[in-house]
Amino acid sequence: MRSAEWAMVPQWERERAFYMAGVTQAEILDAFRDEVAAIAQGETSIPQAERRLGEMLAEIGYTPEPGQEGTIKDLRTWQRMRVALRTNVELLQGWADKERGMTRGAIMAAPAWELIRRFKRNVPRDNPAWEARFVIMGGEIRDGRMIAMKESLVWQELGNFEDGLGVDYPPFAWGSGMRWKEVGFREAKALGVIPDGWQPPPRRPVSSPNENLQTTPKVSEPALREALSKNLKGMAEWNKDTLVFTDPNGTRPLPAEKLVEIWGKGMPARFEDLPGKGLGQMDSALRWLGDHEEFRDANGTNAWDDLIRLANRITSRPVDTLWRGMAMSTEKLNEFLGKISKGYTVRPEFPLESWTASQAAAATYARTGGGGWSVMIRVANPRKAADFSALARAYSGKISKQPSPPVATESEWVFTTGRKFKVLRTIKDTDKRTVQITLEELP
Repeated sequence: MRSAEWAMVPQWERERAFYMAGVTQAEILDAFRDEVAAIAQGETSIPQAERRLGEMLAEIGYTPEPGQEGTIKDLRTWQRMRVALRTNVELLQGWADKERGMTRGAIMAAPAWELIRRFKRNVPRDNPAWEARFVIMGGEIRDGRMIAMKESLVWQELGNFEDGLGVDYPPFAWGSGMRWKEVGFREAKALGVIPDGWQPPPRRPVSSPNENLQTTPKVSEPALREALSKNLKGMAEWNKDTLVFTDPNGTRPLPAEKLVEIWGKGMPARFEDLPGKGLGQMDSALRWLGDHEEFRDANGTNAWDDLIRLANRITSRPVDTLWRGMAMSTEKLNEFLGKISKGYTVRPEFPLESWTASQAAAATYARTGGGGWSVMIRVANPRKAADFSALARAYSGKISKQPSPPVATESEWVFTTGRKFKVLRTIKDTDKRTVQITLEELP
């Protein structure tokens, strides 16, 4: 495919793919891809890669199409090599920048991106130039700089020009040499980038490029298929003749029961030295189920991201009602009722909030811990809750710390930070010192 055709491919395929338009010879594609991987891992430099690729092309007798000698379509030219190598390396870097920059902590500290030039060009891009593109796509030039909030649609649109790569992170277009850098809160506020009343968006880790990965290898021999499955362990599984990547630590939607099955198979040998033996989501879930408070206080950004990614990917069966029980002092109760007078929100300091489908389990929490007041909260129409019950049941023997009452119940559900609810009614019984609150989850 040429560049214009490549732009029609879905973004999730482009994110994962190695870019090299108009090349069909697998040997050449494989060699360029290997060099890009080595550059990205810091094992080699672009000039070294170009020298080896030039030798490879000479060795296999490569010749360009007639009339393309010495042009950008000639793979032997440094211009074409550098475009292929840099574009793919910069796409990896851009995706990583987005992954790091879109965590809630990063957004609160630096809520905006600035589009900057990383590599100079002898002939600046026209039709239109980057400043014009930025404005056309809804951005605003501030103090001569191209700055917009991280959640702005301008970043998605910049990759959709005719020469665009179709992704929402740098380099956005072929051979652009563009990158972005974070803009801190104070600076963004002073420049007028942050709108009035802005609140950080809910914590949403960037989608895995491998969320939809699958392939149909030409392997029909049962023994070979079995050997492939054995080596991949929980990394992939057969669905008839299709090998489906399970995305063990990613974002592919799956029920909790299926994740337990996948994690139970382990990961390939090369993952053994990684934290949690490569199963970061499972490791985070176990520690969180063991003790919510300790997990919140002791674990860094990566652990929280693993946990939020897990909650967002779990596909849950419908449930009619969820409950949450709490014991409060009079002072805490009055403060709490004041805060929810305009609506209930899962607090940012609690990226996950634990609920239960068991009224009896919630009542146990409401009677525990002293404070004098028993508070029961009910959600009659939970839309976005994730069912962690299967995880709590499957790993009950591995959860080391269990306060009394136990954190992990047989009916463990979670809402992620930012979920909002309308308070339908509040019933306060001073004699019994009980409060019953009914919520309706908002879309």
